[in-house]
Amino acid sequence: MLFGAFCDMKMLIYTNSIWVFTLLAVEAVKTYRSNPHFMLGDLKIPTWITPLVLVLFVSVLIPNTSFLGHVCGLLFGYGCK
Repeated sequence: MLFGAFCDMKMLIYTNSIWVFTLLAVEAVKTYRSNPHFMLGDLKIPTWITPLVLVLFVSVLIPNTSFLGHVCGLLFGYGCK
């Protein structure tokens, strides 16, 4: 009962989404080191940019999401080695 008073289920979902974007950024950097681009037709797209595109899609498609929180998660993930 005490846990429910201090922790709301929505808050858990919000904080977990930041970790998801952190892990996506870490994996994008690892992929960039081994395979720097993927081809879409004749267009070369850097693999490290895909989490940024995903943040934009999530912020447009899902209302009331924390764009700043997701970007901070990405920055933290990009900074990890």
